[in-house]
Amino acid sequence: MKKIKKSLLIISLVGAGLALFSCQKKDFDSNVSFASNYDSEGSVNAPMASKKMMARSMASNDMDLEEAVPEADTVISGDGGTVRTERKLIKNGNITLQVEDLLDGENSVTEWAKSFNGYVENSSTNERNAWFTVKVPSQRFDEAMQSLGNLGIVKSHGISMQDVSEQYYDLETRLSTKKVMQANLKKYLAQATNLNDILKIERELNNVTSEVESMEGRMRRLTNQIDYATISVTLTLPNGKTAPVIHKPGIAEGLKEFFSRVGSFFVIVFKVIAYAILCGIPLLAVISLLFWLLFGKVGLIKKLFKKLK
Repeated sequence: MKKIKKSLLIISLVGAGLALFSCQKKDFDSNVSFASNYDSEGSVNAPMASKKMMARSMASNDMDLEEAVPEADTVISGDGGTVRTERKLIKNGNITLQVEDLLDGENSVTEWAKSFNGYVENSSTNERNAWFTVKVPSQRFDEAMQSLGNLGIVKSHGISMQDVSEQYYDLETRLSTKKVMQANLKKYLAQATNLNDILKIERELNNVTSEVESMEGRMRRLTNQIDYATISVTLTLPNGKTAPVIHKPGIAEGLKEFFSRVGSFFVIVFKVIAYAILCGIPLLAVISLLFWLLFGKVGLIKKLFKKLK
C-alpha cells in the first residue's frame, strides 16, 4: 500500500507540474502574440478586417482630395506613397489668318507677341503667305490664342498639349541623385591618399559630372518648352491678291545706295594704294640692293665673269 501511495503521489506531482507548465506556455504565447501586435513605435497593429476598413476609408479620402484638387495638378505614385505635384504641360497652338496686307500683318504679329511678353522666334514670307513661330509664356497661352482673332479673319486654328510631368519629375529626381553622388565623390577624393584610389575616384567623378551637365541641359530645354508655349501663325492674302516679295527702293533710297557704293569704291582704292606703298617700298629697296651688289659698283657678277675669262 505504501508503494502504491508513493506512486500515486509521484504521478499527481508530475501531473500538477505539467499543468503548471502548460498554463505558463499559454500565457507566454499570448504575451508574444500581443507583443507582435505592436509596431516599432509601440502602437498596436489593427486586425485584418480593421485594416481593410482603414484602406477603404483612406481610398475614399483620396477620392475626395482628387475632386478638390484642380486640374493643374497631377498624381505621381512612388515608393513612399502618392505624391501630388504640379502638372507639367508643353502647349502648342496654330492658327491661319487672312489679312489684306502681309507687311501690316507682320508688324501686327510682332506687336501682338510683345504685348504678351513673347517674341517671334523665326519667320518667312512669299508673295501670298507669311509664317511665324512665336513664343509666349504658357500662363498666357489661352489669352494669346483668343486675341489672335483680332489680327485677321480666322481660317483655321488648333491647340495641342503634351503632358511631360512623369518625364520632368523623373529627370529631376535622377539629377538630384547624381548631384548627391557627385558631392560624395568630391568628398572621397579630398580624403583619398592612395594613388590608385585617387585615379579611380577622379574617373568616376568625371563620368558623373558629364552626366550631371547633360541632365542639366535637358532640364533647361524641357523647362523652356514648359514655360514658353509655341504658337505657329500663318498669314494669307485673299484669293487673287499678291504682295511683291522684292522691295523697290524710292529715289531717296536709290541715291543713298549710290553714294554708299561710291564711298566703298574709294575706300577700296585707298586700301590698294596703301598696301602698294607699304609693301612696294621694301621690295624696291631689296631689288636695288641686289642690283648694286651684283651689277653696280661692287659688281660681283662682273668680277666673276672677268676671272672666268
